[in-house]
Amino acid sequence: NDNHVLESEPPKHTRLRGLLQLAFTPRRVEGLTPRIQAILQGQLKTLGPQFDLVSEYAEPLPVTVIAELLGVPQEWRDQLRPWSAAIVKLYEPDKTPEDQANAEKAVLDFTAHLQDLLNERRKAPADDLITALAQVEQDGDRLTEKELIDTCILLLNAGHEASVNGLSAGVLALMRHRDRWDELVASAQEDGSLPQFKLAVDELLRFDTPLPMFERIALEPLTLFGHELRPGDRVSLLYASGNRDPRKFQHPDELNLTR
Repeated sequence: NDNHVLESEPPKHTRLRGLLQLAFTPRRVEGLTPRIQAILQGQLKTLGPQFDLVSEYAEPLPVTVIAELLGVPQEWRDQLRPWSAAIVKLYEPDKTPEDQANAEKAVLDFTAHLQDLLNERRKAPADDLITALAQVEQDGDRLTEKELIDTCILLLNAGHEASVNGLSAGVLALMRHRDRWDELVASAQEDGSLPQFKLAVDELLRFDTPLPMFERIALEPLTLFGHELRPGDRVSLLYASGNRDPRKFQHPDELNLTR
């Protein structure tokens, strides 16, 4: 599928990225901040003394935010998480025929709903990303309906999975390094601006990478570390290994929130 930026090459990638940047602006993302904060506070109020971090907090949060960003109606937001979970199985190296079939069904179901939503927005534009994507234009060029829908599907999967994994793995790492947790809590209590938190988030994402592995496809003959690659050969990139590279990070196996 080369209808979205993740799996396309220049010049198509360059064209798609240029159009998307006109719609997916920092201003639009910044404008979501109050709503995201309200969603966070609302979720926190529903949690009891004991709760499942993933199912009750980490999973609902990004899906709700992405739904708000796209303008997904409330009545089918509950289907976003199952769709995403099924679709991302396509990227697993050991996917089964059942995984493939479930993913294809999820794509078809999500596509049908997005087409209905897109038709509604063309008749009655709203202040949401799907409307912006439908209206964006650069030198007379616009996104095709297939490109627009595939971009929305990518946004759900990429935004949802990485956020869930990053948040849950980060908390787990802090639970296993309680002295680091205590440092972070103390910092939060001392300084309301939380200057250490950005460094801490970067370090947690490095320490336990939300997306540990992904595949790339060779486009031309290439010799890589003594291995001959031909066009079409798949290469698995272990991002998690790179994030523990001692040539880049001192004491890479240590969790250092001020790194």
